[in-house]
Amino acid sequence: MMQYWNSCRATALASAALVFLWALAPAAARAGMPLPLQVVGPVSSVEGTTAVRINGTTYLIAPNSAAAQEIHNVTAGETIGLVLNGPTGSATSEVVYITHNATGRAGR
Repeated sequence: MMQYWNSCRATALASAALVFLWALAPAAARAGMPLPLQVVGPVSSVEGTTAVRINGTTYLIAPNSAAAQEIHNVTAGETIGLVLNGPTGSATSEVVYITHNATGRAGR
């Protein structure tokens, strides 16, 4: 069990580190870099401008982020990808970026 916990913890830390490094890169460099999507799935519901629900999990939108602007264009049933400012399992992580028509697997 401890090995599983350490594996999950390492994955969460690696995901957070990728998001952090991506955010630090100059805008010109980021233009060609794919975002490290942490969650991909169909939208169950959009809760105003503060949250989005995917596969039974509610993800809070970070205020004043790109996601806060993009949440207005998200509709139920659409498949989206989320980038969080922390690990997917953390209650304090918030969505900072939303991508539409996301495909593939994410960290969760």
